[in-house]
Amino acid sequence: MNPQAMAQAELAKAEPMKALLDGAQQFATARWQASQEAQYNEAALAIEEGMREAEYTLGKSTDIYNVLDGENNWQSSMNELRDATIASVSNRSLQRKLSYAFEQNEIAARFRLRGQIDKKILAREQAAMAARMEAKRQKLSQVGATIEDYNTELGIVINDQAKAVAGGRYSMEGVTKANYALRKDIAADYLANAFNNDPDAAMQLFGMMTLQDEVAAGEITPEEAMARAGISDPYALHVLYNIERGDAVEIIQQNLATSLKFFDAEEKLETEQQEETNQRNKKAYNFVMSVQDNALVSGDTLRQLMGDAKFFSLPEITQQGVSGTFAKQLLRDHLNAQFWASPEQQAKMSEELDTSTQFKFAPAGEGSDARYSELYALASAGMLSIEELNTDTFRITAAQHRELYLVAFNESDESLNKASGILARQFRYNAQQAIGKDDRLAQASKSAFEAADFALRDKALERQIEGKPMTREELRNFALEKIDEFGAAYLEELRAEFETYFSEQVREAFPEIEYDVNDPLGAIDRWYENLDATRQGQVQSKKTTFKRIIRAKYGNRGLGF
Repeated sequence: MNPQAMAQAELAKAEPMKALLDGAQQFATARWQASQEAQYNEAALAIEEGMREAEYTLGKSTDIYNVLDGENNWQSSMNELRDATIASVSNRSLQRKLSYAFEQNEIAARFRLRGQIDKKILAREQAAMAARMEAKRQKLSQVGATIEDYNTELGIVINDQAKAVAGGRYSMEGVTKANYALRKDIAADYLANAFNNDPDAAMQLFGMMTLQDEVAAGEITPEEAMARAGISDPYALHVLYNIERGDAVEIIQQNLATSLKFFDAEEKLETEQQEETNQRNKKAYNFVMSVQDNALVSGDTLRQLMGDAKFFSLPEITQQGVSGTFAKQLLRDHLNAQFWASPEQQAKMSEELDTSTQFKFAPAGEGSDARYSELYALASAGMLSIEELNTDTFRITAAQHRELYLVAFNESDESLNKASGILARQFRYNAQQAIGKDDRLAQASKSAFEAADFALRDKALERQIEGKPMTREELRNFALEKIDEFGAAYLEELRAEFETYFSEQVREAFPEIEYDVNDPLGAIDRWYENLDATRQGQVQSKKTTFKRIIRAKYGNRGLGF
């Protein structure tokens, strides 16, 4: 057989296998290419999504000065994203391809983000400038601002605006308009603050504006313009001359209209108040001439006849009600202090009081100064009783008697508060600390104090109504009586609290101490004296602390120690 033919025959047998191998190689190549393309697409998608998320997040950030500048949060995000995505593929060719795509996407995203941040920075700059201008308006509109303040503050703003104009961030037209609006607002607000309630001042401002041309031409000085217009406020002239005349005149007109309305309303209100006061004083005068000496005049009646301001200046106990005689004195003095009553009415009220008291006084100017001084000293000390005062009327004048009577009343009111303080200290009562407490001692303290204090104040009021305020000694003695009367329940709870303290604190620390109900401090001392020197040194500080607490909280409280 022909050898060549045999070779061809063998090659023909191998053709199917070769075709099979060629197909497998092509499939492997296609699979590798597909895997590389998938890795690229996945990484490219991660790059796009990462940049989009960073762009969105940083675009919403309020820390705008560290997005692309300062800390440069954008670059930090890009570095992290680059490391996470480029390194996800192992093929260097793919890495180079991804790096190129990354750079192209980053440049586009960074420029978009820069546009957003720049807008925010510009908006924030404008907002800050607007806030500064508002602060300048408020500062330069206040009474007390000076021309130097005006020029300095506005000069600073104008200088900063000029930098922004040079940088292309502001327009010259917008800056000029805003600055003029600021000067106009300052003028309007300052005039409102300085002259709003004075129509005459507004008219003087009109006169000053008519001299503006002469000032501008140098024919007269600003000071001469103010003198001719009757204005002594150079700052007002300055703020008005720094805006256009038409606007200045309009501001003055508005100020005049407002001041006229205010003046009319104020005048009307004052007239109404005067009429109301006059009618009330008429009622008070008639009351002085008609009320019975032994009548009880309530606090509400006094308030209606005297008005709130005078009524609430009276001692608190007087506000609760007084006798008819004392009411006459209060109202007579109240009317005379206003210079309301005519000489004839004053004489009638004095005659009514002299008749009602039925006391004989020394003639005016002939009273005993020495006796008056003695009685005044007693009254100031809260020791003058009305009985003692009324026994010496022939040695003092009616005016001195009234003064001493009022001093006795006022001192009685102060002494009442001091007597109430005695009760509070005895019952360990504090109004603020008592709120919300429900332990037995707190309730006993509150109940005992309130009962005793009510009795004390009720007795003091009764004596006030009788026209015989209690002296300091009488109030103190009455308070001590109420302590004995209402203190039993409180002492029981106080003793229980002390026994609990002694058991849970003192004997908890030193169990060997025996409780002595009559001499607990002595029990501690006796225990201490029986200790050796070493033990005494160990417990001395704590022993002293316990004794100090017991004396402070429970000593002199009626427990016998």
